[in-house]
Formats: sequence, C-alpha cells, structure tokens
Amino acid sequence: MPALLLVAGIAGAAGNGVYTTVTPTPRFDAEKYPGSQFRTQVDGINAVAGGTLAIMEQLQPALEFCDARIAGKDTVHVSVSTRDEARAFAASQPPGAKIDYIDIACPRAWFAAAFASTDAGDPSRSIALLERVQMLAPYWADPFTERGFLFNAAGDRAHALASYRHALELAELWPSSRSATGTALRGIGYTLVELGDYDGARKAYQQSLAFDPDNAIAVSELKFIEKNHDKGSPNTPIFDTKLSQDEKSLAWRQFALNTKQLEKAPLANDTPALRSEMIKQLEESKDITVKACDVLALGDGNAHAEPELLVQYLFGNAAFQIERPDMKDDLVAVQVAGARSALRAYRAMIADHPQLKLESMDRLLQHEDAGDLEQTLEPVIRKNCSHATDSTKGGEPKTPNPK
Repeated sequence: MPALLLVAGIAGAAGNGVYTTVTPTPRFDAEKYPGSQFRTQVDGINAVAGGTLAIMEQLQPALEFCDARIAGKDTVHVSVSTRDEARAFAASQPPGAKIDYIDIACPRAWFAAAFASTDAGDPSRSIALLERVQMLAPYWADPFTERGFLFNAAGDRAHALASYRHALELAELWPSSRSATGTALRGIGYTLVELGDYDGARKAYQQSLAFDPDNAIAVSELKFIEKNHDKGSPNTPIFDTKLSQDEKSLAWRQFALNTKQLEKAPLANDTPALRSEMIKQLEESKDITVKACDVLALGDGNAHAEPELLVQYLFGNAAFQIERPDMKDDLVAVQVAGARSALRAYRAMIADHPQLKLESMDRLLQHEDAGDLEQTLEPVIRKNCSHATDSTKGGEPKTPNPK
C-alpha cells in the first residue's frame, strides 16, 4: 500500500516511530486544602475539545486563585496529596516555619496549562509553568516526566535523564505518583537510546511493561533496540542515511519535532528545504498512511499561504500518528490533529503578516477557540474522507512572499 492517500484533489504529501508526551490526568482523591473548589474545573479539562485558548479560559479562575495564593510572603507554600506527604514536608522545614498548604488543584491547573502550552508550540511558557508546579508540589512525579520530554525535545539528554529518574524516584516513594512509573521508565529508555546505551534502555522499557503491559511505544522501542544494538548512538553518522525504513524511528522523532517547529515559524527562510525533506520522507515511507481530505476548505490551494497550510495539515496528520500510534486508525482524531497543526501555523503566520488572513481558516480558528472544532469537522471528515485515491506524488509548494 502506498504511504500516501490523497483525497479531493489536494496536491501535496505528508510517516511510525516513537515520540512520547504526557497527558494531564487529574485524579482528585487527595486530601483537601484551600483551592479544592477548583477541582471540578481542572478535572474537566480533558473534556475541552478546542485548543489552548479554550483550555486556558476554563483554567483561568483556578489560575488566578493559585497565583494570588502563592504571592504571600514569609510563608512556605506547598501542595501535597496525602497526610504522609504533609508530614514529610513539615519535617523538612526549619522549626517554626509557616506552611501554607494549598490544594493539589493548583499544581494540576498549572500543569494542564503547561501541557496546553507545549501542545501549542510554546515550550518556554510550558517550562516556566512546570517549574512553578515542581516547586509547589515536590512529591508529584508528572511535572518531572513532562520536563524530561521538553529537555529531550531541546536535545538536552543529561537533564532529560535526570528529570525522568527523579520522577521515577517519586513514583517509587509516594503512592500518589505511582501512576507515573511507566511514563518515567519509557522516558528513561528513550533518553538512553539517544545516548547509545541500549542495554540500559532495554531494561527500562522492559520494566515499564510491568506497569503498562503491551504498551505500543515500549514494544516498538524494544524492536528498535534489538535491530540497532551494535550500531552505537543514534546521534552518530551511521544513523543518518542508509538504513532501511523500519530502522528509522529516530528520523520519525525528528519529523514530529520538525512539524512543531514549522507550526511556530512557518515562513522562516529554511522552511522550503525542510518541507521538501519531510515530504520526501513521507513519500518513501511504508510506515504511515496519510489520508489527506479537504477539511480546511482552502480551495485549490494556490492562494497566498494556502500551500504551506495544506502541507502543514499533512505533517500534523502524520505527526499525530507518530506520537499516538495507538490512535492512528482513528480517522477523526488524525484529521483533527492535522487541522490543529495547520491552525497553529496559521496563527503564527498572521501574527507577523496579517495580510495572509484567510476566511476559511479564520472560521476554523473561531471554532477552535470556542472548543467545538472537532464537532464541527467530524461530519466534514466523514464526508470528504470516505473515498481516497492513491498517490505517491508530492511537491514543495511555493512559499508566499509576504510584504
């Protein structure tokens, strides 16, 4: 089967690998402290369907409360989940220290905001929020796994490994963080693969399967390790080119990173060459099938900014399959992910070049900000993606010349 399926006459191209992020999953069975009234809003964040703005709007009341709460001076602020954590924290403070216990809803609200910022391509904001979470909730493992992800995305393997290992320590010490064990071990495994320590990576992935049996990411990485065990670090030149397609999970990780980079800077000088390289990677792939449908309503794709947005939609479609191999057969989820990627790139475009605004994309932005993008696109996707024509032909669209 060709790697590329194009529908409705869209010309372009847009690959399976492993690329792990962390999803916020609130579990509010913790001790209650001031701020617990916001648990319902924060817990409902997973039901928000549309974009960073919709998520931040839902979180705003909690964020305002939490920001104001930690503003007090001469007080040590902390969030804990259990009485054992509270006792441990109190014992770690100097005698007479004034401790203000804040409900776990606060660090979870900041964490959800950080996750949304990561998804929106704003790692700097995400890091600032995660640092705040780590200070307020020192016994919670999840922010450390997310920091590990961001360190790896920036190529900082040493700090990534330290962050994942600290998350694992917390998961082993505190029952409230036990659920992060599998994620932390997979993060350790991923980082050790990047460092060329295949024996250590294999051990970490095998241990992770004890917590998350049959996890697709761990299984895929273990296969990669067995095929590449004797070839050194993936960052050495031997991994750059002449390997068979099924040995290129590193290349797919990079594809996902490049997709996010194009979302942030879609009109940078180096983007035409990068798009051509990514299109070629997809055309040669047998790992990922991109079914591209007319969900953006961009007409023939020849107007200003349209070619870049169409290709970004294809890249987002593929990147979602890379990041979420367990959902690659979910037609609506994959297509919506592609649309969201194009919308992120569109926001970046019009921020610097408002003359590139497109009515069809503005309408989709309104739906994303309102939180109903998926509901809006689902009937369009089911209609326009019902028939596909095979194609392995792609091409680099011309980059518009904004003035």
